[in-house]
Amino acid sequence: MSKILLLGASGLLGSGLSKVLVANHNLIRQSRTAGAAVDVITNPGDPQELRTLIARVKPDAIINTIALTSVDQCLQDPENAFAANARIVE
Repeated sequence: MSKILLLGASGLLGSGLSKVLVANHNLIRQSRTAGAAVDVITNPGDPQELRTLIARVKPDAIINTIALTSVDQCLQDPENAFAANARIVE
């Protein structure tokens, strides 16, 4: 059974994907807020915190579902959009 770290598990995509993956994988669900389907709470905007989480969990795969998807919000706040949609995977 592979170990998967799912980033953004409490979001729309992450929560749906979590329901599918949990049946056949050792799933570690990350979010920045607490919830019933969250195993680890971390700030995804803090690169060191993510590195520490990855080093501790030692996943076979990482799935990132963290994103800012509102086009209007992205246009109004391009720095936040870049941070959420690009910097986290950087």
